[in-house]
Amino acid sequence: MNLVIDCIRNKWSDNLFKSVGYDFEQEKEVEEKLSKNTVLRMIEELETQNSPEAKIFLERLKFNHGING
Repeated sequence: MNLVIDCIRNKWSDNLFKSVGYDFEQEKEVEEKLSKNTVLRMIEELETQNSPEAKIFLERLKFNHGING
């Protein structure tokens, strides 16, 4: 079973998920392990979606991986 929540993360939501056991350290480790090719492919797909949410995630992904443009 999966739960999908469409929202923008903030301190309140992070505290909520942390209080029920979400492991933010593991999230950081997974992000750091993404290969450059995987990141570039994700960027390519997000750019085709052209939604406000995709644009936010796209900007964050590019920033976190030092990709300009």
